[in-house]
Amino acid sequence: MIKQKFVSEGILNAKLKEFVKTKYSRANVINVSLEETGIVSRVIIEAERPGLVIGKSGESIQRLTVDLKEQFGIESPQIEVKPLEKSAEMNGEIVAKRITQQMVKRPKWRPIVMRALERVMANGAQGVEITVKGALIGKGAKAMKTIEKRGYMKKSGNMTSMVSIGKSTALLKKGAIGVTVRIIPPDALFPDKVPIKELLKDKIAELHGVTEEAPEGKTEIIKVEEEKKEETKPAKKEKKPKAEKKPAAKKTTKKKAEKKEVKETSEQVTEEKKPKKEEVKEEKKAAEEKKDDIKTE
Repeated sequence: MIKQKFVSEGILNAKLKEFVKTKYSRANVINVSLEETGIVSRVIIEAERPGLVIGKSGESIQRLTVDLKEQFGIESPQIEVKPLEKSAEMNGEIVAKRITQQMVKRPKWRPIVMRALERVMANGAQGVEITVKGALIGKGAKAMKTIEKRGYMKKSGNMTSMVSIGKSTALLKKGAIGVTVRIIPPDALFPDKVPIKELLKDKIAELHGVTEEAPEGKTEIIKVEEEKKEETKPAKKEKKPKAEKKPAAKKTTKKKAEKKEVKETSEQVTEEKKPKKEEVKEEKKAAEEKKDDIKTE
């Protein structure tokens, strides 16, 4: 009996959710929950545009109460319409619906998907993944699947409950195209991702002896280590005047000494050759003069 009760409640919730979503498709309804009390049964609707669900002077809600009584047999329903707690860009269902709605109007799907990725990441999401599958090329072609990613994405484990997942289909002339969107909001904290910068800041503050959040509500900064260092610092010793360093004698290597000796010997040889050359010139002049004298005789 208890099992049948839970199953019947689950089926009723699923049918009610589909009915409200199809009826108010323009309002982008995300969640519909039914809470039964002893007196009243509450129906809570979360939508991006709650005004379309309420209608002018509550006309659409009055119609919905009548439909719930007649089709689902809910007695004395009390309907509550809530706006989204987070921004619409952080919800996978809304982003998927927007993409499919734009695909119906425009045939090119790739720029629509890329714009959606950029918009979600600009609002501070940790990661986004959009998969598009179906008749992407044209009528009669094989079904294709493409995945576009940005940032970090969790695929397995219990931590996938933090990921917002949404699915939607676009019915086009060339065929159906399915879109699934996965978004990790900025406030999601995973155990395998450690905020290193914040931990470093805390440790640096501890090392410097900084304490914040005083009891009176004001932040007081106390530097304990600096005071201790000033007390324990020894007096500075007077520096002795440095003695003038004498210029060190240049070291002569064997190769340099040999080069110097070679230069000196070459100079001596050239000096000895100079007088010999002069003597040879004088002898030549004397011989020429003798020849001239002989010719004149």
